Formats: sequence, C-alpha cells, structure tokens
Amino acid sequence: MPRKKKNKKNKKYLILLILLIGVIFALLYFVFVLVSKKETKKETKKESIQQQSIQEEFDEERFCEEEGPEMLEYIEELEAIMDKAAKAMGGRGENLKNWPNWTQSEIENFVAEGKLIKEAYQEVQELSPPEKLTSLHWKMETALSFWREGVSVGNEGFISQDDNLINDCVRLTSKGNDWIQEFQEELREFKFSSTD
Repeated sequence: MPRKKKNKKNKKYLILLILLIGVIFALLYFVFVLVSKKETKKETKKESIQQQSIQEEFDEERFCEEEGPEMLEYIEELEAIMDKAAKAMGGRGENLKNWPNWTQSEIENFVAEGKLIKEAYQEVQELSPPEKLTSLHWKMETALSFWREGVSVGNEGFISQDDNLINDCVRLTSKGNDWIQEFQEELREFKFSSTD
C-alpha cells in the first residue's frame, strides 16, 4: 500500500515537472519571438530610412530627358499597382490577428483585401510595357500571380481552417515576395542607371 502512494506521488511530480518544462519552453519561445520582432522592426525602420534617402536622390526630370516621359508614366503606374497590392496584403495580415476567432466582418474584410490583390494582377496584365521594361513588367506580373493564387488558396484555407491550404498559401505568398524583391531591385537599378 505505501508503495502505490509513493508511485502516485512520483507520477504527480513527474507530471508537474513536465508541465513546468513545457511552460519554460513556451516562455523562452515567446521571449525569442518578441526579441525577433523588435529586431525585425528595427531593421525594417532602418531599411525604410535608406529607401527614403534613395528615392529622394532620384531625379525625375533627368530620367524623363534620357528615357522619355512615357517610360516614367509606365513606372509610376507599376508602382501605384504595387502599392495597392502591398497595402491589400498588409490588410490581410492585419485581419489574421484574430484568426481563427473571426467575426463575419473580419472574414469579409479578409476576402475583400484579396480581391484588391486579384485586381492589381489584372491591371498589370492589361499594361503594355515599353521594350526596355519587359523584364521588370514580367517580374511584377509573376509576383502578383503568386499572390493572386495565394489569395484563392488562403481564403479557402483560413476560412475552413485547413492547415494544408494555409501552408500552400504561405508558400505561394513567399514566392510572390521573392519576385517582388527582384522587381524592386531591377526597378531601382533601372531608375538610377538612367540618371547616372
């Protein structure tokens, strides 16, 4: 009889120890995530300041003299479409804060932001790029095609809480992000090589 009590007592301590270890790991994870987010915010702010100073150095007048005003108009159209899509993607991310406990309004907002991304893709498809900018145009169209596909998969995945679809959405969105980065690098190179 005393042995059974001792085994039960040992099991209780073992369970408490496992729970304590789990709590410690969870706390370490949250501390790591918070530190990572702060570092990411610092880096993002630093990159934003660098981007801003680079954009201030861009000489539109000189660019128009060398490349022509239609080239600048086309680039401005692309940038406006990209801005629209990026804001919509940010809105979708904002809507995910309360997921999976969404209200009907949050579901509708999530879907509406996705429609804006699909519209942006359609707008890019309707543009005819100048010959010098076909590569740039293609990169943006490719990026938005991944985002568009991610929107469709994501809408279904997040609303139905299907992990496989959510993972597909994340993968597609990430591929789109990679192409957006390529687009931005090529755009920066083109704008500044034309004004050097």
